[in-house]
Amino acid sequence: MTTAYDQAHRLALIEAATTLAREAIAAAATCRLRSESWYFYRGVEDAALHVLRPELATVREGTSWLDAEDRWFRDGFLEAQMLLATAAGSPEPRMHLPMPAPKTQAS
Repeated sequence: MTTAYDQAHRLALIEAATTLAREAIAAAATCRLRSESWYFYRGVEDAALHVLRPELATVREGTSWLDAEDRWFRDGFLEAQMLLATAAGSPEPRMHLPMPAPKTQAS
């Protein structure tokens, strides 16, 4: 049985993932297409979508799909996934997470 606390916790995580995805899309739009930064922000967006659409994660079993992605995409995905997992495990998740940034100045 789901408690009101569990529902509130899930809603906060959904809000954080939605905002993170929206901000990642906006950040990618400011980058040169297929640049390191563009791939990074697409990875952040994809990690957020895994929270919003759990069926994506179940279809992508294992890490072989991620290994096939660009290095910068993987970095963005893994950084965002870590942020979201931390928020999910927190007793009081934040509704807004900081946008991770690529470790490069290229955009």
